[in-house]
Amino acid sequence: MTAFLVGAPPQTITYDRRVGKYRDGATGRYVSRVSILRLVDEEAARLSTRMQSHARNLVGGGIDLQTFQKRAAEDLKLSAIRSTILGSGGRSQTTAAAYGATGRLLRDQYLFLDGFARDLAAGKLTKSQIIQRAALYGASTRSSFHAAEKIARGREGFRLAKRVLDSAAQHCGSCLRHSTNGAYIPIEQIISPGVDCLCRSRCRCRIEWKKN
Repeated sequence: MTAFLVGAPPQTITYDRRVGKYRDGATGRYVSRVSILRLVDEEAARLSTRMQSHARNLVGGGIDLQTFQKRAAEDLKLSAIRSTILGSGGRSQTTAAAYGATGRLLRDQYLFLDGFARDLAAGKLTKSQIIQRAALYGASTRSSFHAAEKIARGREGFRLAKRVLDSAAQHCGSCLRHSTNGAYIPIEQIISPGVDCLCRSRCRCRIEWKKN
């Protein structure tokens, strides 16, 4: 399966379902996990930049609140879809279940965006606070990646997984509870990073997968 990833180096990469990894189309070597997660971070950074741009247009009078909310919602959706495809192993591997999981995550983001819009309409935020708050939405795309990846791994025959804490991160109480403390457990019991935890999309935990 050939996959083109937004933000990836300008080359074709393929996805190997047998091991749940991408391959570099030029060398045939596996793309490192670090490189894939870097793509997720780059997508989050691009979304954050776009959200800040919309916010600056709003506070500068270039667009009204309704237009801001519409553009922000559209960018949230497009970014989530790209991350879902990346987590799934490419567009052709992306299932209805993965899109459905992303849809549920997006509904939460739209609710947050509605609350943001209400605060804007009420004049509760300074210009600086508006731009800073808009930037926070960039991290939301990570949750879509992790949710899609879990679904893909289950389809590929991975039956076990462990959730690992990032040693450099400040963990919320939820992440501490969701950690498997180095043990592999049934994949259906794993809580994906950014899902059902207080730090939400800012979560820096990672999942390691195992077939048996």
